This record gives sequence, structure tokens and C-alpha cells, in this order.
Amino acid sequence: MNHPLSDINEINSLENFIDTKFIKYSGIGNANTRLLQTTNQFKHYRLRRLEQVQAKPFLLIDEAYLWYVEHIDLIISFELFSKLFLQQYSSTSSTKQNNTSVEMVTPSITAPSFLSISHLQQTIADEIIKKPTYS
Repeated sequence: MNHPLSDINEINSLENFIDTKFIKYSGIGNANTRLLQTTNQFKHYRLRRLEQVQAKPFLLIDEAYLWYVEHIDLIISFELFSKLFLQQYSSTSSTKQNNTSVEMVTPSITAPSFLSISHLQQTIADEIIKKPTYS
């Protein structure tokens, strides 16, 4: 199978690809499921790591996009994005979690110990790190 983005020369083509093949996240709904679905789609379409990182803003809309823009300087990898995203939007109920400030987070692959991360969130992030979505 040819790489679906092998002929893409501009970021607009990536945006169009994401618009047609992926479901965008607004901050409402199961964040864990959405993140896993997205990473599985990355694998299915054989998106390279750089393309995955570039796709992040195109995958988010509404409040989730605003959250991303507020924290863009902290997000230096897809793994860190995943951890911060799950911390912000994952909860055990259908209601959104309390807005926990991540302003003090220093850029690193692992979240600092003062951030409360559920076991499920940690496991999902660890699986993403162990099994990168690029070939």
C-alpha cells in the first residue's frame, strides 16, 4: 500500500486529509476512546510521526482547540499531548473534569508527579509510547 500522504507538499493537504478521514474532538465525549481511535487511524493510514504531530490542531475543534492553543508551548511531543489531553478531558463520568491548571508542567515525556493521572490514563499513554504509531 502506498503511503497516503507521500505526495503531499503542503500542510493544507494534510488538513484536507484529516478533514475527510478523521472525526474531530470538541471536548465533549469519551476522550480515552477518541484518542485510541485516532492513534489507530494513524496506524491504519500509516501517518509518520511528523504528520501525527502536525495533525493535532486539525483534530480538535471548539473548546478542545482553544485548550490546545493555550497549552501549545508545553506540547513538545505527541506523547505529552496525549497525557495532557487525557488529564484535561478524561473522566470517570460523562461530565468534563475540573479544569486543572497545567501551566506549571515542564516539557517532558512523563507528567510531573503533582499532576493527578488515573491509572487508565497512564496505561494508555504508556501503550502509545511503547507502540509508536509510525512504521
